[in-house]
Amino acid sequence: MNKKMWVILFSVLLHSSEAYSAQLLRPVVHQIDSIPFFSETALQTGTYSIEDTLFVKKGYNTHRNYSFNLKPRKRDQTIHLSIYNTDTSKMELIVELTNPLLKHVDFYTVKSNKLVDSLHTGSQYKFSHRYRDFPNFLYPIQLPAHTVVDCFIHVRAGDLSGDFRLMVWNKESRFEYRVEETKYLSYFFVVSLSFLFLLGVAISLTRQRYHWYYFIYALFGFLHIYAMVGLGFKNLWPAYPQFQNSSILLIANVYQVFGLLFVKEYFNLPEHMKKIGKVFDVLVALGILFGVLVLYVMLFHRIQPLWIIFLNLLLFFLSALLICFVAVFSIKIKRLRADSLWFIVGFAPHAYCIFLQCLRPLGFFSDNQELWFAHFVPVYIETIYPPNFLLWAVLWEMVIVFWLIIKRLERLYNDNKSMMQQLALQKEKNMGTLLVGIEEERQRIAQELHDGSGMALSALKMKLHLLKEKEEVRSEYETIGMLMDDVDRIYDEIRNISHNLMPKTLSKLGLYAAIDELVNQFKIAAPHIHLNYYRKTNVNYFTETTKIFIYRILQELLTNIVKHAAAKDVTLQIIRHSDVLMLTIEDDGMGFDMRTKKNGIGLTSIKSRVQLLGGELSIDTAPQNGTFISISIPVSHL
Repeated sequence: MNKKMWVILFSVLLHSSEAYSAQLLRPVVHQIDSIPFFSETALQTGTYSIEDTLFVKKGYNTHRNYSFNLKPRKRDQTIHLSIYNTDTSKMELIVELTNPLLKHVDFYTVKSNKLVDSLHTGSQYKFSHRYRDFPNFLYPIQLPAHTVVDCFIHVRAGDLSGDFRLMVWNKESRFEYRVEETKYLSYFFVVSLSFLFLLGVAISLTRQRYHWYYFIYALFGFLHIYAMVGLGFKNLWPAYPQFQNSSILLIANVYQVFGLLFVKEYFNLPEHMKKIGKVFDVLVALGILFGVLVLYVMLFHRIQPLWIIFLNLLLFFLSALLICFVAVFSIKIKRLRADSLWFIVGFAPHAYCIFLQCLRPLGFFSDNQELWFAHFVPVYIETIYPPNFLLWAVLWEMVIVFWLIIKRLERLYNDNKSMMQQLALQKEKNMGTLLVGIEEERQRIAQELHDGSGMALSALKMKLHLLKEKEEVRSEYETIGMLMDDVDRIYDEIRNISHNLMPKTLSKLGLYAAIDELVNQFKIAAPHIHLNYYRKTNVNYFTETTKIFIYRILQELLTNIVKHAAAKDVTLQIIRHSDVLMLTIEDDGMGFDMRTKKNGIGLTSIKSRVQLLGGELSIDTAPQNGTFISISIPVSHL
C-alpha cells in the first residue's frame, strides 16, 4: 500500500462522511429557563471559580489553558469562567474540554444573571450530541462588544478519569489548529501502521510465532490510543456510547495480555526464570478475566463498577513493573544481555506512561504536568487527551522492538548459514570418506581377485595340463583343451576386472601413464571413435587420493561417451593454466538435457569427486549438439 493510499485511509478514519458531518454540524442546544445548580450555595461549595477574568480582544488567536482533575470522590463539579470582550466588535469564541471521555457536560452562558445559551453533551450520549464533529467537547460563545459573559460548565467525570484542560479559543484559530492536530495524528497512525506492516513481514521471515504476540500487542496499543483520542467513538461506534469508556479498558486488557505473553516467550521465562514465568501466567489469566468482566458489564450493565476499574489499573501497574523487572534481571543472562538493555531502553518510556495513566483516575496526574515534554519534540498538540509523551513512547518502543526482531532475524540467518556450512563440510567429509573407502574396497577386491581367484585358476590350469599329458585320458584331449581355454578366458576377465578396480599402472607408474593406458583402452574398445588426446602439464606431485579421483573422473567420462554419446570425434585435454589444472573433454555426439540428466549416478559421482578436489565443474550440452565438459582444479589442492 503506497503513501497516497495510507493518507486516503486515515482521511476516512479522521473525518466522517459528508452526510454524517452535516448532521453533526448542527449543534444540539437545549434552551432552559434556569440553571438547576446555579445558586449562591452551589457557587460557594461546588464550583471551581477561575479567579481572573479572561480579557479578549480583536485578533485573539491564542488560548488560555486551565487544568482540572476531578478526583473520584468529587466527580460532579461546576466551573465558572468570566470572559470580557474589550474590542468594539462582536467576537466568536470556542470553549473546549480536552477529555472526550467525560460522562456528562453542561455548558451555560449567562449574561446579566440571565441564561443566554446552553448545550448538553457527554460520552453517555450519542456522538451527535457534540458541537461539530470534534472528539473533544466544544461550546461556542457569542461575545458582543464590551460585554462580560459568565460561562458555567457542569462536569460529571466518566468511569476512567476526570482530568482535562479547559481552553478558550478564537473560533477561527481553533479550526486552523485542527489542521495541525489532524496532521499530527495522521502521521502518528500512518507511521504506526507502517511499522506494524514491517513487523508482520519481519515476523513472517523469522518464523518465530511468539513474535506475533508483540504484533497483536502493538495493534491493540494503536487501537487504545485511537479510542482515547476519541476517534473510536467518532468513527467506529458513534451510536453506542456505552462502548466509549469500556472499550478503552477492554482494549487495554487485550494488549496487556499479549504484551505479557510476548515478554514471557521473548526472554524464555519457563527456562530461565520459572517462578516469574508462573507469575506471568497468573497475570495473563487475570487480564483475560478482567477483559471478560469489562465486556460483560459493557454489554449488560453499561456502568463499570469502580472496584473493577481500580483493580484493573492495579493489574496494569503490576504488569508494567514486572516487565521492567524481567528486563533488568535478564541482563545477568549473557545470551540476553544486549537484548535486555535495548528492551529496557525501548520499553521504559512506555512503562512510565502506563504508570501515569494508572494515576489519572486517582487524581494524581493531569495533562499540564507533561508540558515540559513540549520543549523536546518538534510538534506538541495540547488538544488530545492521551499524553503526547505516550504517542512518542509507543513509536520509540516499536522502532526498538522492530530493530531487535531484525537483529534476531540476522542472528537466526547467520546461525542457519553457519549450520548449513557445517553440514556441507560434514557432508563433504563424509563423501570423501565414502569415496576413499570405496577405492580402498576396490583395491582390496582387486588384490583378492588377483592373489586368490587368479592363483586358483592358474593352479587349475596346471592340473588340467598335467591331466592332458596322461595316456589314459587321451580320448578326452579335446575336451580338456576346451576347459583350459575357458580357464584362460575367465582368468583374462578376472584380470580385466581387477585392473579396472585398481589399475596397477596408476600405483606403479603414476597418473599420466594410467591416463595414457585408459586412452589406449578406449581406442581399442571404440575403434569407430576418433580420440584426440593432448597433455600440456608437468604437475606430478599428486596424492594417492587425487590420482584415483582424477583417474575415475576421466574413466567415467570416457565410459559415458562410449555408452551414450554416439560420437565420432572426441577431444581430451589436460592443461595447466596458471595455478589451475584444466581437464576438458568434448564430443560431437547426441548431447543430453541437463534438466533430466543432472541427477544421474555418473554425473553425481563426477561432481562429488570434483567437489572433494576443491574444483569446479562446467557442462555445456544440449540434445543433438554434443557435449563440452570443463573441470578446473587448483594445483594447490593436488
